[in-house]
Amino acid sequence: MSSYPCIQRTVLCDRCLASVEFNYHASAPHTRRSDYAPSADEVARARSFIEEGKETMKLYDRELERIRGVLEKLEADRASLEQQIEEQSAMISPLRRIPVELWHRIFSMACLPHGEKGIFGQALRIQHSKVEAPAFQISLTSSHWRNIAINYPYLWRSIFIDLGLYYSPGIDLRVLTSVYLRNAGTSPLTVVVHDTNKELWSENDMPISSSGIGMAVFRMLLPHAERIDEFMLFDISGFALVEEICGTPHLKFSTLRTFICDVDMENVPFESTMWFWEALSDAPQLRHVEGSLLPDEVDMLPYDQLTSLDCWKADDHDELLDAISASYNLESLTFRWDPESPDDVILIPCELSSLRVLTMRSAYSLDIASYVLGCFHAPNLTSLSLSGSSGPMPYVVPQIVLTVLSRFSDALQELRLDLIYVRLAGTSMSEVLAVLPNLTYFGVFLRGGGDEQEKGSPCISHLLTRLTVPSEPALGRRVLGSRLTRLLLHENHTSVDSSVIDRLLTMVESRSTSGLACSRMGSRVARLRYVEFTYWTSEAGPGGDRILDDLITSEDRKRIRLLQADGTVCRLEEE
Repeated sequence: MSSYPCIQRTVLCDRCLASVEFNYHASAPHTRRSDYAPSADEVARARSFIEEGKETMKLYDRELERIRGVLEKLEADRASLEQQIEEQSAMISPLRRIPVELWHRIFSMACLPHGEKGIFGQALRIQHSKVEAPAFQISLTSSHWRNIAINYPYLWRSIFIDLGLYYSPGIDLRVLTSVYLRNAGTSPLTVVVHDTNKELWSENDMPISSSGIGMAVFRMLLPHAERIDEFMLFDISGFALVEEICGTPHLKFSTLRTFICDVDMENVPFESTMWFWEALSDAPQLRHVEGSLLPDEVDMLPYDQLTSLDCWKADDHDELLDAISASYNLESLTFRWDPESPDDVILIPCELSSLRVLTMRSAYSLDIASYVLGCFHAPNLTSLSLSGSSGPMPYVVPQIVLTVLSRFSDALQELRLDLIYVRLAGTSMSEVLAVLPNLTYFGVFLRGGGDEQEKGSPCISHLLTRLTVPSEPALGRRVLGSRLTRLLLHENHTSVDSSVIDRLLTMVESRSTSGLACSRMGSRVARLRYVEFTYWTSEAGPGGDRILDDLITSEDRKRIRLLQADGTVCRLEEE
């Protein structure tokens, strides 16, 4: 067997040149691919090489083990150094210097994307389609963020539940809810309840409807009723409040201040839900109630302690007046007045000496609404908003309306009229202003509808003329709306022309700082600070109405800029 002896050397250290050597015998290739039989000397040399090679391999193994140890040590030391670098970088990061209060604000915006008052903008949102727990997700980001989030109870205090959720979407919602309740600490809770499957509730199907995870979470929250500050029930069935389903007979709303009620009590046995309504009637801090007025037998709210009441609708308007009359501490009242037969409603006096803000919505004309307003004794009323429609065209504001409005004239500072399907007669708005001399804000919204509304509304032009302060006012002449500082006018589907724009700007100029100085009326007339005139029409085609932007000339825009420089904002816009 032919071989090629040579020395194989592996240098272990470049500095000291330490190495491992062994004799390498390279066999000729043809001897491995033939039936060549080695001689006795060749066999002896091969065996000697094998023994020597095995010993040399042990040297290699020991050296490799040493090098692996060195490599592992280097990798571990490098990882430790990298971690220390990251920690020190985080320590000097600008984010570290952000005040905790700013983090609170950032986290609040992340957890409440729809705003603090949004129905669906809650910290924990258990909805039919998905579950969102932003505060919980933030707490998983880093230990620093977790400490900030956990020590900020506000992030955890609001919960939205969908009773129509039957199955938990991959996470135990009861455990998640417990985390929120724990991290909320002693903060007052906001609980919003909705039901996407309200129509499935019935007396016979209660066991099935109440078995979902949404109801399970709802039952978890009820024992914490004494911590609830805001409780909102939106479009749920009264069957969800049946005592045997909720299992919380000793409910106490010790801190409840706001209750929003949209509960369908049709065909629901009242006795089975009495425990809930009795708990509400005993809520000592309840101040604001909003929603649909419930049937007589459920009407157990503590109206005498309310400061704010907003009734979306009422099936029984006699009952509505009874509730308003009982709420004699109200500071704000909003209600809708749409009885099927207004003449059948028994009007009763309502003493509301603390009332400051009143909003009344109706599908009837102002004269029908005025009969209801005539029941209210509200000597301190400062803001009044009325909506109505369906009057004769052109509609002349009846004397009864002016008489009722004049009863509020001493304190009333803000008036908003929102009218639909009404084309007002020329002097209408001027007559309203004349009986309310202390108004600082006047808003007229003519929202149109019907063929008559396509005609130019003369009341706006007349109002602008009457509000214009003459450059040389007659001695002793009374100025209409002398305390007005804000004026909002809106029209739909009317033939606005350039003369109306000019008349508006002339009026505003006469009530600006410069205009009042020229007329020497600054001591008798307040400066008009903000004026807005908006106009809407369907897209004008050939021969159609002109749009507002086309009516405003470059000279008009110059006048608007001069007014703004003089301290009066004037907005002319098409909506």
